[in-house]
Amino acid sequence: MYTDLDLLLARLEGQDERRVEEGVRDGGEGYDDFLLLSDVLGQAVPAGASATELAETLTVARVECERRRVTKSGKVKSKLSVVGVRCVDCAVRLGSLRRL
Repeated sequence: MYTDLDLLLARLEGQDERRVEEGVRDGGEGYDDFLLLSDVLGQAVPAGASATELAETLTVARVECERRRVTKSGKVKSKLSVVGVRCVDCAVRLGSLRRL
Protein backbone atom coordinates (compact mmCIF):
# COMPACT_ATOMS: atom_id res chain seq x y z
CA MET A 1 0.00 0.00 0.00
CA TYR A 2 1.41 3.38 -0.99
CA THR A 3 0.86 6.63 0.85
CA ASP A 4 0.25 10.01 -0.73
CA LEU A 5 3.85 10.93 0.09
CA ASP A 6 5.17 7.86 -1.76
CA LEU A 7 3.13 8.73 -4.85
CA LEU A 8 4.21 12.37 -4.75
CA LEU A 9 7.90 11.46 -4.48
CA ALA A 10 7.58 8.95 -7.32
CA ARG A 11 5.99 11.62 -9.50
CA LEU A 12 8.78 14.10 -8.68
CA GLU A 13 11.48 11.49 -9.41
CA GLY A 14 9.79 10.64 -12.71
CA GLN A 15 9.79 14.30 -13.73
CA ASP A 16 13.46 14.59 -12.80
CA GLU A 17 14.46 11.50 -14.82
CA ARG A 18 12.47 12.70 -17.84
CA ARG A 19 14.21 16.09 -17.77
CA VAL A 20 17.65 14.44 -17.62
CA GLU A 21 16.82 12.18 -20.58
CA GLU A 22 15.44 15.04 -22.66
CA GLY A 23 18.15 17.49 -21.59
CA VAL A 24 15.52 20.15 -20.91
CA ARG A 25 15.44 22.46 -17.90
CA ASP A 26 12.36 22.52 -15.74
CA GLY A 27 9.91 25.25 -16.67
CA GLY A 28 8.33 25.24 -13.23
CA GLU A 29 6.07 22.29 -13.95
CA GLY A 30 6.90 20.62 -10.62
CA TYR A 31 6.26 23.74 -8.55
CA ASP A 32 2.85 22.65 -7.29
CA ASP A 33 4.23 19.25 -6.38
CA PHE A 34 7.01 20.84 -4.32
CA LEU A 35 4.47 23.06 -2.57
CA LEU A 36 2.43 19.99 -1.71
CA LEU A 37 5.59 18.27 -0.47
CA SER A 38 6.40 21.21 1.81
CA ASP A 39 2.85 21.09 3.19
CA VAL A 40 3.19 17.38 3.95
CA LEU A 41 6.69 17.49 5.46
CA GLY A 42 6.51 20.89 7.15
CA GLN A 43 9.18 23.54 7.39
CA ALA A 44 12.83 22.62 6.92
CA VAL A 45 13.84 24.91 9.76
CA PRO A 46 11.80 25.44 12.93
CA ALA A 47 9.86 28.70 12.82
CA GLY A 48 10.85 29.97 16.25
CA ALA A 49 14.02 30.33 18.24
CA SER A 50 14.94 27.77 20.86
CA ALA A 51 15.04 28.63 24.54
CA THR A 52 18.84 28.75 24.56
CA GLU A 53 18.92 31.07 21.53
CA LEU A 54 16.46 33.40 23.23
CA ALA A 55 18.48 33.39 26.44
CA GLU A 56 21.64 34.30 24.51
CA THR A 57 20.14 37.10 22.42
CA LEU A 58 17.49 38.76 24.58
CA THR A 59 18.41 41.17 27.30
CA VAL A 60 16.30 42.30 30.22
CA ALA A 61 15.40 45.98 30.26
CA ARG A 62 13.03 48.17 32.17
CA VAL A 63 9.78 49.27 30.53
CA GLU A 64 9.12 52.90 31.35
CA CYS A 65 5.81 54.71 31.04
CA GLU A 66 6.49 58.01 29.24
CA ARG A 67 2.90 59.26 29.23
CA ARG A 68 -0.36 58.02 30.63
CA ARG A 69 -3.80 59.54 30.20
CA VAL A 70 -7.42 58.58 30.68
CA THR A 71 -9.84 59.32 27.84
CA LYS A 72 -13.38 60.62 28.30
CA SER A 73 -14.70 57.09 27.83
CA GLY A 74 -12.46 55.82 30.62
CA LYS A 75 -9.82 54.05 28.54
CA VAL A 76 -6.22 54.35 29.67
CA LYS A 77 -3.74 55.36 26.96
CA SER A 78 -0.06 54.75 27.67
CA LYS A 79 3.14 55.50 25.79
CA LEU A 80 5.88 53.10 26.77
CA SER A 81 9.60 52.97 26.06
CA VAL A 82 12.38 50.46 26.57
CA VAL A 83 15.89 51.87 26.88
CA GLY A 84 14.65 55.15 25.39
CA VAL A 85 13.02 53.52 22.35
CA ARG A 86 9.25 53.79 22.08
CA CYS A 87 7.47 50.45 22.00
CA VAL A 88 3.93 49.38 21.24
CA ASP A 89 2.37 46.38 22.90
CA CYS A 90 -1.02 44.71 22.93
CA ALA A 91 -3.47 45.11 25.80
CA VAL A 92 -2.85 41.57 27.06
CA ARG A 93 0.85 42.25 27.50
CA LEU A 94 0.21 45.70 28.96
CA GLY A 95 -1.97 44.08 31.61
CA SER A 96 1.03 42.09 32.80
CA LEU A 97 3.07 45.30 33.13
CA ARG A 98 0.57 47.17 35.32
CA ARG A 99 1.41 47.63 38.95
CA LEU A 100 -0.84 45.87 41.44
